Parts: sequence; structure tokens; C-alpha cells
Amino acid sequence: AAMRHHIMSEPVQEAGCVTLANVCYHHRGLHALIVMQGGIRHIQLAMRSHVSNDLVQRAACGAIANLALRYDDIRKQCVSDGVLKNIINAMSAHKEEVEVQEQGCCALCNMATNQRNPTEDSGYGWFGVHCNGAEGAQGG
Repeated sequence: AAMRHHIMSEPVQEAGCVTLANVCYHHRGLHALIVMQGGIRHIQLAMRSHVSNDLVQRAACGAIANLALRYDDIRKQCVSDGVLKNIINAMSAHKEEVEVQEQGCCALCNMATNQRNPTEDSGYGWFGVHCNGAEGAQGG
């Protein structure tokens, strides 16, 4: 509800995306509920509303990376909802921000994978931890 009610608040949007990223990583069974409750839409709205804020973009890319990690149907929905464009826009707007680039790459990688149950040490991801999923996130 916070992300929906405080769309113009950059700190709320960043914190909301960090929270979604952590929930997706630590509670694998909640992915579908997050999607059903509009999680993808809220992340996209945060990205579109705060294009110039690298912290929001980094957190949003990390949330997408973890949300798209394990489930083909969620990856397909992300693609059909236009998430790829949001990620590319974030990376284009923040070319010099290493963490935005890293999280954007992780999101793109996780959206392109067919791996359903990746191991925790199979790559890099959310906030510089493991890319097929994050061990934890930290707000900026």
C-alpha cells in the first residue's frame, strides 16, 4: 500500500522495491502472491516515476531480478508487461552508476534463464551478492 499511496516519494519507492527484493529472495513461496497483488506494476511505476533517481532504479532492478528468478510464468509476465524496456531505460539513464548496471544485468540475466532452482552461489545479484538471487538487500 505504501508504494501505491506515496508514488512521488523516492525513499518510499526505494524502500518498497528493496522490501520486495528481500521478500522474493527469502520467501520463495510468495512470488505468485506478489505478482497477483500488482508487484510488477508497482515496481514499473516506481521506475517510470523516478527515472532520474539511481537508488530507486537500482532497487527496482534488484526486485525484478529476484522476482523473475525461479518461475517461468513470472518471467513471461515481466516480458509481456514491458519490464525489459524499464530495465534498459534504467541502465541507459544511469550509465555511470555501477550498481544500477549490475542490478539491471542481473534482472536481464534472471529473466532470460530457464533455471528453476538455482544454487545460491551460481552468480552475482541483488546489491552485489549472488546474481541468480540475493542473499540480502540493503537500502542506499
